[in-house]
Amino acid sequence: MVEGTLLTLTTEGIMQLERDVITELKRRALEQNIAKSEDELVVRDILPATDLNAAYEEWTQSGIIAGGAYTVVYSGRNPENRVFAIYGMANETATSASSPVKTRESSWYSGILPCTVAIKYGLGVGIAKVKDIWQVQKMYAGEAQSVFCDQPVVYNKKEVFQISFYGRRSCSGGLDAIVLHGKVCEPKGEVLMGVE
Repeated sequence: MVEGTLLTLTTEGIMQLERDVITELKRRALEQNIAKSEDELVVRDILPATDLNAAYEEWTQSGIIAGGAYTVVYSGRNPENRVFAIYGMANETATSASSPVKTRESSWYSGILPCTVAIKYGLGVGIAKVKDIWQVQKMYAGEAQSVFCDQPVVYNKKEVFQISFYGRRSCSGGLDAIVLHGKVCEPKGEVLMGVE
């Protein structure tokens, strides 16, 4: 298993990572016979309901994160005409007005800390295998609004995925707004027509 390392990137670094992810997704889509040529493919941002079986197209995990345990937040079987990759995350909870604020003068947070401290990317029913685990708690101690992974987590067609969040022990039924940075590659016309 290739484990990724979470890091902060410059704007140019993020753009390069996205280009690399798009190239890899297109390569896999062609290799898996999702399309016959790149011209038949479209790559778009990942969506929580459309792609990960969330109830809404909003990155929020309200009242479902258990303290001191992993909670499956997104799960399903990837369709036979889609591959997707997750290459980073942000937690809007940490930057909203009612949430923790880190002062420049101190290293402590006031208010309620974000609940999610780790994200596990499982493969198979009951998470038979683990593709990667990201420890994201360290993100809250820095200035970064997002962190990115040098080895994106990729799900191929027909793979069963389970994405679980580990809640801080002091958190029970917490509210987070974890935004997963990801891309989906699929045939044109499935969700988007693509630019002609």
